[in-house]
Amino acid sequence: MRLWISVAIALMAAALGVCAVASARTGKTVAPKVTKLLIGTIPPVIGSFLTIISHSEYLSGAGVYINMIGMDIMMFYVLDFALYYCGTQWKQGMRLGATLLLAADMLQIACNPITGHVFWLSETTAHGALYYDALSMPGSVLHLGIDYFFFVVVLLIFTIALMRAPLIYAERYAIIIVALAITGVWEAFYIYSREPVNISVIGYAVFGYLVFYFSLYYRPMRVLDHMLANIASGLTSALYFFDINERCLWADQHGSQMVKLTDEDFIDCTNRLIALFPGLELDKNGWKCHRELEQDQGKRYYMLEKHTVMDAKGRTVGSVLSIQDETEQQLSFQREHYAATHDRLTGMPTKEYLYQLVRERLDQNPDDDFYIAYLDINNFKMINDSLGRDFGDFALRSLAVSLKENLPATAIAGRLTGDCFGCCLNAQEYDPDRAEQMMDSFCVDAETFTYRMVIHEGIYHVTDRSMEVSVMFDRAHMALSTIKGEYKRHLAVYDDKLRESALWDQEIVNHLPEALAEGQIRPYLQAIVDTTGTVIGAEALVRWIHPEKGFLPPGVFIPAIETNGMIADVDRHIWRSSCQVLKRWQELGRGDLFISVNISPKDYLFMDVPRELSAIVQEFGIDSKRLRVEITESIMINEQANRTRMIQELQEAGFIVEMDDFGSGYSSLNMLKDMPVDIVKVDMVFLAKVKDIKRATTILRNVMNMTNELGIVPLTEGVETVEQFEMLRDMGCKLFQGYYFSKPIPVEEYESSFLGLS
Repeated sequence: MRLWISVAIALMAAALGVCAVASARTGKTVAPKVTKLLIGTIPPVIGSFLTIISHSEYLSGAGVYINMIGMDIMMFYVLDFALYYCGTQWKQGMRLGATLLLAADMLQIACNPITGHVFWLSETTAHGALYYDALSMPGSVLHLGIDYFFFVVVLLIFTIALMRAPLIYAERYAIIIVALAITGVWEAFYIYSREPVNISVIGYAVFGYLVFYFSLYYRPMRVLDHMLANIASGLTSALYFFDINERCLWADQHGSQMVKLTDEDFIDCTNRLIALFPGLELDKNGWKCHRELEQDQGKRYYMLEKHTVMDAKGRTVGSVLSIQDETEQQLSFQREHYAATHDRLTGMPTKEYLYQLVRERLDQNPDDDFYIAYLDINNFKMINDSLGRDFGDFALRSLAVSLKENLPATAIAGRLTGDCFGCCLNAQEYDPDRAEQMMDSFCVDAETFTYRMVIHEGIYHVTDRSMEVSVMFDRAHMALSTIKGEYKRHLAVYDDKLRESALWDQEIVNHLPEALAEGQIRPYLQAIVDTTGTVIGAEALVRWIHPEKGFLPPGVFIPAIETNGMIADVDRHIWRSSCQVLKRWQELGRGDLFISVNISPKDYLFMDVPRELSAIVQEFGIDSKRLRVEITESIMINEQANRTRMIQELQEAGFIVEMDDFGSGYSSLNMLKDMPVDIVKVDMVFLAKVKDIKRATTILRNVMNMTNELGIVPLTEGVETVEQFEMLRDMGCKLFQGYYFSKPIPVEEYESSFLGLS
């Protein structure tokens, strides 16, 4: 018996070592705690092994020492593991106190050979064999008290964790508590029974194995089952579990309600699913699809997804079907999509969405003929300003309703910009007479009055489907330019002439940077003379000498570059070119001459004009007075206060400011009074095509008198005859410009003709 018990204990010690190595290799966070506990359990087991198998007093005594000191070490690591496993930590000073207490116990045990206060060995016989029994002394009682104190603390930690944890976690702690309790009682039995062959250490070895298993490999299936059941019941999806023969094994509450199962008999579930979702391929796995159902409460949207369930060896054991009700998500998406793609005021598609719908219509109907229409409300800004924004919004909504009522059912219409709408119509369904009639008679019926709005429509016949839809609408919009301001015609069609004009404008824009860089765009000078006919300066007028098309007058390219804002680049180029000429004249001794340059209304949108001009004259080192600045009276119509401030900034920088075309546009005495200009240019068109030349001449004479009295120098342009020159001089005009003196000519010709320079 002695041998068999010894072999069993030795094998247990070896097993503890194997478990310790395996624990260290797992890499789990709890592994270090488990490994130390297992290693700490080996010494008391080995000590018990020596006391049982030994026939020698000295070897038996060594076994007792190893057992007792090993128990202290084991108790420390058991406590350390229990705290971690139960989700708590060492309290402040608790680890140090436990270490000192156990170290003191081990020290007093180590002193026993000298003091004999812990135990002494007594020869005894048990089970027919000789043993050396350790008789307890006061030191042994102290040792047992310390170990049992730790033992009770560990039991309390596990018991508290058990009481606090949900019931389904009881297994995790209960088995360890039972193992500890049995081991403690077992050891107490041997202590009080004085049985020399103490095998209670087997209980600690078993405890170590349980810790190893539960900490590192145990999977609480009851916990997992409970959690999965709760998760499944908490899902909004309808779940169905099938075996390998596609027989329904189980359905959750949502699934049962969907196919109207009244009990847990799932045999008919498959047929009901197929009836609910016709064409459902339940015999196939690994798919996903979306279905719509018309139900009493309206349309419902579902997502169906089927997955195969495999075992550990990769064999199919069944499948799971989930059906998710996506109605709320779909309705929410539809609402968001509508809000993102439809105009909030009119409820019509936005520009981007309209373009998308038109592109889809064109691609899906390659054999049909289509028109693109662009509708614009004439003077809508005036409607907003005079009748209020609320009425303007009401008018836009009224037009949107009228379009929906009058357009063919297959037409696509949307709102492009503030007061502009776009349509795509089948050419066979479009009736231009009806469209003209609708636009001619359209009225907005307010509560107290009726307002007739003028609507213009541009039409583009779709001939190139590969063209961007935005370009199609641009062409329809371009057609409107031919009837802008008209009240009798409401419909215009894009034709080849407009196309050629658009292509020319595009060519102008594309070649302009190259033309500026190569000097194709250059200033032509038209002489300005004084009352004696002496040339004292010139006006710089932009011209384009195209390498292929030759001389291009301003009217051919200026409108195109004004539209896209590139006029600012051209004006800046003319300013710099004029300063280069003035610099050369200055070096040649003609620093008395000036050049007038024009400022386009668009320049103010792209640059700080006074700062730009000042920087240029400083760069070339010329007097600001020699670069005169011409502004048109139309610039002053809008934002007069800002424009007046700009003129003052130019004058403060030393520039002489001229107002061009006075008398040919919207000039008034009030403007003449308020504008702080230095020179007023009066256009001779003032006298052209008038029935009463005497009346016009009287007005012109008084304009000359007023400007002189206001300290403003009058300059008349468009002078074509000597009679006009003499008449204007007699009226008090100081400066003159026109074909009588010179037409606009190249700089070299001007210098040769008037300055004697070659």
